[in-house]
Amino acid sequence: MKRREFLAGLTGATAVSASAVSIAKPAIASETTTLKMALAWPKNFLGLGESSQRLSEGIARATDGRYRVQLLEPGEFAISGNLLNATSKGEIDIYHAVEYYWEEESKAFNFFATIPFGMTAYEQESWLSNMGGQKLWDQLSARYNIKPFAAGNTGVQMGGWFNRRIETLADIRGMRLRIPGMGGDVYKRLGAKLVDVPSTQLVQALSEGRIDGTEWLGPWSDINMGLHKAGKFYHWPGFHEPGTQISLGFNLDRWKAMEPGIQRTIEICARAEGQRLLAKFNAENARSIAELKATSEIQLIPYPTIVLDALGKASGESVAALSKGGQIEKQIYESFIRARWQLLQWAKFSDEAYLLARRLPFSYRRTVSTGEKRILPSKDSAPKSVSSSERISKNIPQFQVKVSPSSKKPGSESFNPFQN
Repeated sequence: MKRREFLAGLTGATAVSASAVSIAKPAIASETTTLKMALAWPKNFLGLGESSQRLSEGIARATDGRYRVQLLEPGEFAISGNLLNATSKGEIDIYHAVEYYWEEESKAFNFFATIPFGMTAYEQESWLSNMGGQKLWDQLSARYNIKPFAAGNTGVQMGGWFNRRIETLADIRGMRLRIPGMGGDVYKRLGAKLVDVPSTQLVQALSEGRIDGTEWLGPWSDINMGLHKAGKFYHWPGFHEPGTQISLGFNLDRWKAMEPGIQRTIEICARAEGQRLLAKFNAENARSIAELKATSEIQLIPYPTIVLDALGKASGESVAALSKGGQIEKQIYESFIRARWQLLQWAKFSDEAYLLARRLPFSYRRTVSTGEKRILPSKDSAPKSVSSSERISKNIPQFQVKVSPSSKKPGSESFNPFQN
């Protein structure tokens, strides 16, 4: 699609005559600006590397070739420090990465990636777009001469692969786990030992018993890496990364020098690619989890309620520590927690309620490889003489967390997230 068709009125060119456009167009087409975008992953990396390529191509098309994005994968460029610092100094123009990579600069960057028991992908987008999150992200990143954007999400991840089943808190104590970031901090608070293993050695380390467990992304990415050949127990859900956001970071000086229309075009390209990436992960994970369920050697196991409750409490402690550092860190923490609470209240009437209702054992139809087949409830699956709300509550998955005193909203002793 041509840039003038993509966003009408981006430049004054649309207001001139057709003859003027025909004369000026060759000059415009020859003025190509190359933006160097450094990636935190290889160009062919499943999902994320492919997203980088689509984004690069999309920006070139949407700007009629005026802006070309040169992709630089790790090993192709030399920088001083991390990608955030290199972009800040103008050594590169853009980074494509995940914000928790910069937590050594400020712990608050975690809020713009993912945090344990935090927001889902769409909740994160709600916070950024409509509840003050983007403004705070801009303020934090401006300290480092960066203009940030959301550019995709992996969706809810899996808990990870383990060589022994987690049934009680005692099973976690002493476990040797390769789980970086805040997820690792949560497990450490429950007595696990964290082991640093390069991603290229994860399968071998788990197979040889040098580690007892590891996480990666989700079924699609995990199968591609081969983790299903190393671990027997696949725990879920991925409480530690409920919606990992991918981001673009522009050098702020370079960004301000761009035309407003070009800025808007790039923002739209990033948003569009964000939707594609999340949809891709959802579709591929759905196919991949079906493959894993059909594998008899692998056990897909939800975390027991008592374990999730403890993980949730430890997560709250870990997240609260992110508010320390300065005024902006405190503001981001308070904004995130407030938005999370409000969105949680709506979710119990919307997504959560609908998904639980959808699991009731009424008959429905689905398409399978052998044709259509009706799914019927088992003879004893639907209890008799009970209300709809009772039927829904009985179908709450066993991994749902029971409300503990620490999870109640202050001043609301009767709060129950599963109560209508």
